[in-house]
Amino acid sequence: MEVQQFLNVLAILVLAGLFFSLILFRLFARRILAAKVLIVMLFTAIFVGILLTGGISAPGISLLMVVPVLSALMLGARSGLLWAVLVVGLWFAMLVANRAGFDLLYISPTDFYQITRTFLHELKLKG
Repeated sequence: MEVQQFLNVLAILVLAGLFFSLILFRLFARRILAAKVLIVMLFTAIFVGILLTGGISAPGISLLMVVPVLSALMLGARSGLLWAVLVVGLWFAMLVANRAGFDLLYISPTDFYQITRTFLHELKLKG
């Protein structure tokens, strides 16, 4: 139950960040800041998903490369290179942690599906 509550809070924070990014872009015409917020929220969502589904052996680990590509397209090559270095460093850190015997929390796809369904159902009831 603790993991489900954590994922619910994380999902709400990520959605709030994405909404904040849209507000920055639409109402205040702050394109660069909106893009940075969007990229950080995307990175957070993908990285936590990877940590919860097995770390270096997670099926979606290659999704992390979306962040530097999107950053390069939205903010330029320098930002994309910075995010690429961060992503490769995190891959390396997860690999070293895995080899050192550090076990990450693993949520099976079935459990993850159930948690997501419960979250969406609660969101529908509250909204």
